[in-house]
This record gives sequence, structure tokens and C-alpha cells, in this order.
Amino acid sequence: MNKYLPMFLILGFCLAACVPSATTDQSTISSPVSSKINVTNPTTLVQNTPKDLAQISSAPISNSGNLSPTQLNNDNSTSGIWVVGEGTIQLKPDLTILRIGVESKARSVREANKNATKAMDSINKIVKSFDVKEDKIQTVSYNISPEYEWQQPRGGGTSKRVLIGYVVSNTVVVQITKIDQVGELIDSVTDAGGDTTRIDNIQFTVQDKTLYSNQLREQAIQNAISKAEQLATLSGVNLGLPFYITEISGTSPTVKSGGFESAPRMAMSADVSTPISSGELELSMKIQVGFSIN
Repeated sequence: MNKYLPMFLILGFCLAACVPSATTDQSTISSPVSSKINVTNPTTLVQNTPKDLAQISSAPISNSGNLSPTQLNNDNSTSGIWVVGEGTIQLKPDLTILRIGVESKARSVREANKNATKAMDSINKIVKSFDVKEDKIQTVSYNISPEYEWQQPRGGGTSKRVLIGYVVSNTVVVQITKIDQVGELIDSVTDAGGDTTRIDNIQFTVQDKTLYSNQLREQAIQNAISKAEQLATLSGVNLGLPFYITEISGTSPTVKSGGFESAPRMAMSADVSTPISSGELELSMKIQVGFSIN
């Protein structure tokens, strides 16, 4: 028996080495998280997690908010017939907007400013003599800037930029309701301001465009309905009620004809005024409408 004791000891150690050691450290035990895509809703991610962890799922994402009204998809809010109706009105302008300015050049700022101020004061008096109120005359620009020129030295060499004086400019916007007197006013302003006078722009418009808004909207809606009915007939569908209406442009006046024509002052006699043609204005409005299909 004693001779077999060493053999039993060796066999016991081998069996002990084959048994796995147990540990109580639970922090090393983890459960893998598996994910799968929900077939019925591909945008939803379902995660299988252990019971002690929170289950996380993402809600479906809708892209309908990024679609423009002209794009069609399965969403009923954007499918249907989309049209743009337009209303237009031709009318005579009742307001002239005239930009009048002066520009004076002199060796010094003081002298240039003095000449510009004197010319503008004379122009303002003339404008007011045509029954233009003070609140209809607005200064929109006043500038003082140096004037340079490049001069070549007498002995040759590189040319240099030399200060030769200053330029003072003053511009006002005048609103004139008596359109038939605009030509006469321009002549009087030019006489008052002399060679410093500058007329930059003339514009014809209407004093209150909102007076025509209701008529323009009515025309635009009728135009939109007419277009939608034609499209429905051509497509073989029944036109439903509108589910979307928006005004996409306001009453912007457009000059159809007319303009400002000036003649050389030396060629004009005292009883001939500058010819001014106010032409005709066109006010327009566009409305977009979406119709359902029955």
C-alpha cells in the first residue's frame, strides 16, 4: 500500500488542476447586446438587452416636413393638384418719386459744402413751391470725399497721387402727386441748382397699393381654380376642396411703359418743359393653392 501512495498523490493533483476555478467577481460577467431591425418598420431599431438594463428604441422619423408643396409622396397633406394663380391690374400711377441731388467741387471742404448747401436750399424752395409738403422731402444721402488726380513730375519720374480738392454731394427723395407738373418741376430745379444739379432716378407708382389687394386676390383665386379644374379634367380625376392656400407675392408695381426723357438745356426754349411720360403700371399678386383629388 505504501508503494502506491506516491501514485495516488500525483493522480489527485492532476484531477485538481482539471477542475475550473470559480470566482465571485460579478463585474466581469456581461451579457452581449444584440440588435435587429424591425421588419414592419425599418426605421425602428429594437435592442435585446438584459433585464437589468433599460430597453432603448428610436421612434420612426418623418421626412414630410422637408417636402415642398410641389413634391408628391404617399402623404395626403402634399398629394393632389398644386397650382399658382395670378391676378393683375393695369392702372395709371398717381405718385412720382424723384431723386434730386447736388454735387459741388472746390479746393476746400468749407467752400464745397457752402456751394452744395446753397444749391440745395434753392432746390428745396422750388420743390415746396409745387405744393410738396415738408414730410414728402427726405434726405437719403450726404457725402464729403477728397478728390485726387495722378500728376507727372516736371522732371520726370513716377507719377504721384495729389489731392486737388473735395466733393460734397447731397441727395433728397421727393414725392410728387401732381404728375403732370413733374417736367416743369425738373426744369425749375435745374435752374435753381445750376451745374451742381443731379437727377438720379424717377419712379412712378401708386400711393396706396392696398386699395387693390382684394381685387388682386379675387382674380388670383379664380385663376387658380380655373387651372386646377383644367388639370383635373385632363387627368381624368375629380377636383376636391382646397387644403392649402398661401400668398406667395404681394402687390409689386411694374412700369409697363414710360420713363424720363431729358433734352439738352441749351436746346430748350423757356416755354418748353422736360417731357415726362408716366406710362401705365401693372400690379400683380400670386397665390399658391393645393387641391385634393376625390
